[in-house]
Amino acid sequence: MAVTSTSRAFIYDVFLNFRGSDTRQGFTGYLHKALHDSGMHVFIDDEGLKCGERITPALVEAIEKSKIAITVLSTNYASSSFCLDELATILDCSQRRGLLVLPVFYKVLPGHVRHQQGSYGEALARLEERYDHDMGNWKMALNQVADRSGFTFNDRKLLDVGCGDGVHLIGIHGMGGVGKSTLARAVYNLITDQFDGSCFLQNVREESNKHGLKHLQSIILSQVLGMKEINLAKEEKSVFLDIACCFKGYKLSEVEEKLRALYDNCMKYHIGVLFEKSLIKISHDGRVTFHDLIEDIGKEIDRQQSPREPGKRRRLWLQNDIIQVLKDNSVSEKLMNGRFLLQQSVTTQRFRSRGRQFGAE
Repeated sequence: MAVTSTSRAFIYDVFLNFRGSDTRQGFTGYLHKALHDSGMHVFIDDEGLKCGERITPALVEAIEKSKIAITVLSTNYASSSFCLDELATILDCSQRRGLLVLPVFYKVLPGHVRHQQGSYGEALARLEERYDHDMGNWKMALNQVADRSGFTFNDRKLLDVGCGDGVHLIGIHGMGGVGKSTLARAVYNLITDQFDGSCFLQNVREESNKHGLKHLQSIILSQVLGMKEINLAKEEKSVFLDIACCFKGYKLSEVEEKLRALYDNCMKYHIGVLFEKSLIKISHDGRVTFHDLIEDIGKEIDRQQSPREPGKRRRLWLQNDIIQVLKDNSVSEKLMNGRFLLQQSVTTQRFRSRGRQFGAE
């Protein structure tokens, strides 16, 4: 959510202070996009604003006219006199007029920044040899920014899908309105391409209080298990659609018996794949079950085979479709010569809402 101001003195919501060669094309780039997309007016330096080796008046003015400064303290941050001058100006502005400063420790330890150790100590030593400059101002700025409450991203290993089969959890703590969701979105954009499916939920507490947790669960499933996201081999997908359309709530032994006629003994392997991908579950009493949304997705995929002519589909589960197909004798020749699944149970005049499913040659 963008922070708006009633004062004309402010031009920018956020000023980004960072080492371009470290994070411009990565973390800071994603952070800038996330801030911009949330409606904030963000200042991010253009290389053209840098002239010589000292901070320019244009950058000083941008800092002075910003409400929040985010400093992305990365590995090579302290090797830039430009970054250090910006940081000193930011902290001076914070002391004079209350500029909110939010440090992000990106793959560096706050202690290394505070005490100028590791890459920070080495970088300052090189700058001291290179410039005739009082290092005290820069060192004090690093010490002060490291003492502020901020966000730490030490290493992506905790978020790396290749580091094991466990579930990894990252928590971002801070007062409301300081940009926790925006930082989370930036990290999400940074790593989302490593996953087969992903979903970003905002305002979880408000949405769950308003609509319940099942609503949020449905959002997650709809994004992660969209029709294009079900990554299965052809026959595995066919078994998934058979179960989704016709066998929810049935005993696993019954499902295996009925599908064996269609897939021989391979059906056990296919069912195992569906279980491993969490598309189906087996209840404590041995029944096949899954989320209602997964059922809806499976049925919709099958329905799209022939939206207007049920007789051309392989699977039928709606009473009206079954009655119409049998009444009109409209099962296609293709299906008559192949295999299809039908959910049906005929009483004297009507179909029961839940019937027996069977395969037919």
